[in-house]
Amino acid sequence: MKWVILTLLSILMYLPGLLLRYLPFARLYSLRQKKILFGVQGALLFMNAVFFYVIGIQGDMGIVYGKFIMFLFGVLSTGVNILILRSRWRELLFTCGFSLLVAQCVMHTMVYGMRRTIGFDGVDDYFVGMLLFFLLFIITFPVWLKMLQRSVTAFLDMEGAEYWKMVWFIPIGMFFTCYVATPSEMYAETVFQLLSHYLMLVTAAFVCHCVARDVSVLQMQLKMERRLSMQEEYYTQLAEQVERARKSRHDFKHHIMAIREYIKQDDKEGMSLYADRLLERSTEEAVIPYTGNSAVDGVIYHYALLAKKHGIKFYYPAVCRNHGMQDMDFCVLLGNALDNAVEGCLTVAQDRFIKVILDEDEVSVRLMISNSFDGNVQEKDGRMLSRKRDNRPGVGMASMRSICERYGVAMDCRYDEKVFQLLFIFMKEG
Repeated sequence: MKWVILTLLSILMYLPGLLLRYLPFARLYSLRQKKILFGVQGALLFMNAVFFYVIGIQGDMGIVYGKFIMFLFGVLSTGVNILILRSRWRELLFTCGFSLLVAQCVMHTMVYGMRRTIGFDGVDDYFVGMLLFFLLFIITFPVWLKMLQRSVTAFLDMEGAEYWKMVWFIPIGMFFTCYVATPSEMYAETVFQLLSHYLMLVTAAFVCHCVARDVSVLQMQLKMERRLSMQEEYYTQLAEQVERARKSRHDFKHHIMAIREYIKQDDKEGMSLYADRLLERSTEEAVIPYTGNSAVDGVIYHYALLAKKHGIKFYYPAVCRNHGMQDMDFCVLLGNALDNAVEGCLTVAQDRFIKVILDEDEVSVRLMISNSFDGNVQEKDGRMLSRKRDNRPGVGMASMRSICERYGVAMDCRYDEKVFQLLFIFMKEG
């Protein structure tokens, strides 16, 4: 009976490591891939449990087996993840190395502590040791998961293949160094051996911190590139419109002469057709926004073109100067809101519109963006879920909330069966 309980505990021991390798990538797996992943991982856990039970009742359980089977299970489970998400193999190996380092440090800590207190020799000690390992891993689990989410998960929305070529092997290399440096028949015997394992883990954690910092830098660069791209698009169209206006002034006298000829000939039908063609040509030209802020003009122009492409009526403010944010952050806020507005409009077949209103009084500036949509909103734990991301929390909404918190901007979200509305209130200083 003892070995049955120990076998169940052995399965429990692997769960934190499995979750640490799965959760940073959870949103990338399709439902079918998740079923395959959980099925194969479950089979690996079952096989490990069978081996553990058979070797245990035969009395062959020892340190060599325990260390090797933990290493082998980590490699096999990561191999399964890589086969399913081949394009992310570097990130998966980085995560695998980090999780194995964590498990190794927790195991060495548990054994070192038990040998200096109650001992670590009999079957009863195995029971206490496994339970302690699981509890230590679970207690520290949120710390390790947050590190991976800030480094690995945050990178998943960006093109980072070249970046990961330089860092993926670091945690794996550190784990193998620790694994080879410690004899297979023993765990850390001295405090210096234990500290060497922790030094490796701290170094790996520092690498995670550096990756997270680089993610922030790259995100800032992407925001800047997107803003510059919108402004370039805006100024290109502005230059083209200036050139069209120059040509129109040049051609104006010719149009007058043509109209006079139609009047002279009393050709009302021909004049009407000529006027229709002129009107059609003028309405096809892009409307260049001017709000007093060139960065905002670029964002509005980009989404005005997108709205026109999808048959969406687009209304924007005449003036946009006193928002109180850095232009880059305001453009990210406005861009995310308009991106969501366009998506919302695409859920309805007719009466599509986006309206941007900016007004102010003595104490505040208010930005309101409303759009048509189908009335379908999914929420979980107070957060709206994105249809683009298979009903997971939307990145755009999270980004907007983060910017609002940084500047102390009030953000309110309202909707009914036909209209979705976002309201931002910027308080003026003083």
